[in-house]
Amino acid sequence: MKYSGAIRPFFCIFTTEMNCVWRIIPLFFGILLNVQTLSAQSQKFFLPDTIRPGYQTHGSSDSIDRCIGNVLNTLPGGTGLTDGIYQLPFYANHANGIISTPSVAWKEMRMAGVPHIGLIYSFGNRGTQYAGIEYQQAFGKKYLLNLDYTKLKSNAYLRNNTFSRDDLQVQFRRLAKVYSFHLKGAWLRDSSLQSGGVRIDSLVGLFSPQLLPVIKENAAFRQSVLHVAFDNYLNISGDSIVRFGLYSSHGLQVRNRRYYESDTLSGIYDTVYIDSQSTRDQFQWSALSNAAGIFFRNKTQQVIVSAEHVFWSIQNLGIRKDTSEFNLKGQYQLKVRNVLLNSSTGFNLLGAANEFRETASLAIPFKSLEFKANVQYEKALPDYFIRQAYGNNYNWTNPWSKQEKVAARARITWSPNTLWNVYVSANVLRLKNNFFFQEAQWVQVSETVLMTQLKIGGSAKWKGLSIQPEYTLSTNSGTLQVLPKHMANARLMLKGGLFIAKRLKAYIGVDAQWVSAADRLTFLPYVNSLDLFSSNGNMAGFTDLHAFMGFQIDVFRFFVRMEHIGYFWNDAQLQAIKGYPFAAPNLRFGVTWDFFN
Repeated sequence: MKYSGAIRPFFCIFTTEMNCVWRIIPLFFGILLNVQTLSAQSQKFFLPDTIRPGYQTHGSSDSIDRCIGNVLNTLPGGTGLTDGIYQLPFYANHANGIISTPSVAWKEMRMAGVPHIGLIYSFGNRGTQYAGIEYQQAFGKKYLLNLDYTKLKSNAYLRNNTFSRDDLQVQFRRLAKVYSFHLKGAWLRDSSLQSGGVRIDSLVGLFSPQLLPVIKENAAFRQSVLHVAFDNYLNISGDSIVRFGLYSSHGLQVRNRRYYESDTLSGIYDTVYIDSQSTRDQFQWSALSNAAGIFFRNKTQQVIVSAEHVFWSIQNLGIRKDTSEFNLKGQYQLKVRNVLLNSSTGFNLLGAANEFRETASLAIPFKSLEFKANVQYEKALPDYFIRQAYGNNYNWTNPWSKQEKVAARARITWSPNTLWNVYVSANVLRLKNNFFFQEAQWVQVSETVLMTQLKIGGSAKWKGLSIQPEYTLSTNSGTLQVLPKHMANARLMLKGGLFIAKRLKAYIGVDAQWVSAADRLTFLPYVNSLDLFSSNGNMAGFTDLHAFMGFQIDVFRFFVRMEHIGYFWNDAQLQAIKGYPFAAPNLRFGVTWDFFN
């Protein structure tokens, strides 16, 4: 179906995709017939996490410094080893190598018995700043409001790599006997200068990273994402415990990506389509979705089955295209005591080559043992930007053939007491017929990519001393060796109360890290993507060290962290990503407050 007229310009602003029917119907009826209704304490689903007394924004006092320490290399945007570039979840979420994910990861709603505001602010070298706020408040017994906002920015760890990220989410929910709804909105913005890496490797170590000549003097990337969703539940059973009724869902997604560059482009690129001196590529994608169906909910189970229509449109410079998709979707949730099973399925009937998506998660806690697993399966078309795009220096149209992705993770944690625990986790990622950007266009690689990671770790405490070691063994298929085979890290920390009343809590410690050799990755600024198949030499193994200290008084926390001390003994030309050397030491300070009214 085609849409035109007055509605057309509106949808040429942003985008999304949705998704096999014959698999969903037996899946959900099979679940309903084989799972017996069991008694449970809770009669309502979608219950949020509860914020209890002692809750601390961004984790406990002795981990706050680590959870926002996410810069290990000089790649624009701050993406580094510590926030997952060598972890399989990173590759699962960026299966095509694109660094900036154009989708929203919704946060779980949290219930606060009284209004709660959490604040965090951290600053460090080179203008690095991290700021965040979270707010939760319940209005009576029916309404709950959550707000989460974070901002990360830096003046750059390498010349011309300034970056800024914003992440805002607002969610409002009504849970009542007859009519319930969940309204949520999110806005993401990612902007960065794109230096293209250093021009001459031999100058690294002789000059400050901010003074090194870089390949691109005037290049920048911008991306904005808007996502609004509105779910409605109309209970026609007249019962507050066993509910069934009508369900509807409505959503708007908008994504805009831009790339700018000024230079003698005819000397850099093989092909110039528009301007040999300046680039202003723009790609805009938008989608409006509406779904209707039925839901069933009792003390232990919830099922939602719906039919969905999606209209999406793109505007790529002067090119416009729009279409419609029809999908069948299903959700299932089972909660028996503390066992929780979630499943979400989508199948495309028309307009998207019968895409199929399935995600499932399972959590089973025992007395001293906890098991968690999740799996994601997709057989779907790639992002439309990969299928067809036109810019100043590129022009590609790829066949609409589907990619296949399987990502699975399982973790077992044994905690016999509060003094120590041990965990083992396994991650697997399998990609088949995946598109990767190589040289000047997207190429669908027939080779099956298989990556695995096995992690073993734990923690032990003795009086005020604690240690948290972890070892990761990674494997890659074929010639692809983008994951270091061995990684190990450990946190050694001393923590305790000061003065007679012990109200002032203080801690001090170090984080040590070792990473073995791996293939050096390539970053392609004008498509904001990693090239996983281009050989650019080897990244030597390295060790690194971070030192930290902090204290806490009631709801106030303060910490200091010195990152990347290993810069003083590692080779200054060490590059995990070609052209982006190991980051210099970074000193950060941070504070958090939690206010309960």
